[in-house]
Amino acid sequence: MDKKTLIINTGSVSKRHGFYIDNEKIAWTHFEKCCDENFSLSITYKGIKEKSKINKKNFLNSTEYFFNFLKDKKVLKDKKEINVIGLRIVAPGKYFLEDKIIDEKYLKELVKVKESAPLHIEPIIKEIEYLRKEFGESILIGISDSKFHIDIPECFRYYSIKKTDTEKYDIRRYGYHGISASSIIRKMKKKNENIPENIIICHLGSGSSVTAVKSEKSFNTSMGFTPLEGLTMRTRVGNIDSGALIYFAKKENLNFEGLEDYLNTKCGLLGLSGEGDTRKIVSLAGGGNKNAILALDIYSNDVKEFIGSYSALLNGLDMLIFSGAIGEGSDIIRSKICSEMDYLGIKIDNEKNKNILDIDGFIDDGTLPVKISVVTTDEVEEIFKDAEQVFSSIK
Repeated sequence: MDKKTLIINTGSVSKRHGFYIDNEKIAWTHFEKCCDENFSLSITYKGIKEKSKINKKNFLNSTEYFFNFLKDKKVLKDKKEINVIGLRIVAPGKYFLEDKIIDEKYLKELVKVKESAPLHIEPIIKEIEYLRKEFGESILIGISDSKFHIDIPECFRYYSIKKTDTEKYDIRRYGYHGISASSIIRKMKKKNENIPENIIICHLGSGSSVTAVKSEKSFNTSMGFTPLEGLTMRTRVGNIDSGALIYFAKKENLNFEGLEDYLNTKCGLLGLSGEGDTRKIVSLAGGGNKNAILALDIYSNDVKEFIGSYSALLNGLDMLIFSGAIGEGSDIIRSKICSEMDYLGIKIDNEKNKNILDIDGFIDDGTLPVKISVVTTDEVEEIFKDAEQVFSSIK
């Protein structure tokens, strides 16, 4: 009997799915929420893509929507036919550094840490509860978004708090977007490319991060204990003076929950410009809107700062890669990030950057040592491959 696998990648403002029969990818989706509460869907079935507007209910119930789509296509008749469901898990702690079967213990561990990454953990807990109720006979497998970063040296993993507190509360840099980074490295291997020793991957989207890769392994990454650390993001604050947080919370009389919500949902590009959709911010900046210009400057300078610091830590840079919705989709932001970086061997070709048609292509001008590439990450495919390994080990 054919094995049927469902893949679910729940992000902060987007949801992606994939459906496989044995090793063949039959259909996949991209559900997206815009900051103005509009919702869109891109769904591909047997190579044919359809785009449409959807309502909030369909976005919130995306997996049910996708199942009904497959049922209408007569690919599935019943939820019982799904053998395996693989899910991206964004959660801190040593427990989540491995891919595992999702059982009662796993769910309890997720509940324990849900306050640490509310934009990701709360939705995935709800998704798991729904799946256990509706797809009760399927094997659920949690795929770690931090696993790729397991090799980060201790000098980059530890925070400067008491070592005893680090061990007691498991507070350290775990990093995220590891599935994306792993997908990019796998794609390069598949093309039989000579993978350079020192690579920096800029995964830029609603959540954004920069990862330094040395000899195909994660060396350092901008996200930390939670996905809140690092770059300015769509609604997340990124790096900020902890003293400023204490001062602000006192002034606003915020409790921990209120501060957490503020930092995760009201800051970042949205807080700076009043808009969270980067496409709108770019448009506003082009029209001279000062807040939009400031937001883009802060965002691109954040990325540039990490590229510079990671190049120093790597002792050189061979390749710079852009991925994620913004990294793949915005030539303007790529250009801003790469401007005035000649000293690091980074120089973009403006025409290639604007007119790139083959997304897994190069946009450097070829006169300096660092290759600059735009690569489409495929987290759904990576989750599928990892879930296959776990499933094979228990058969």
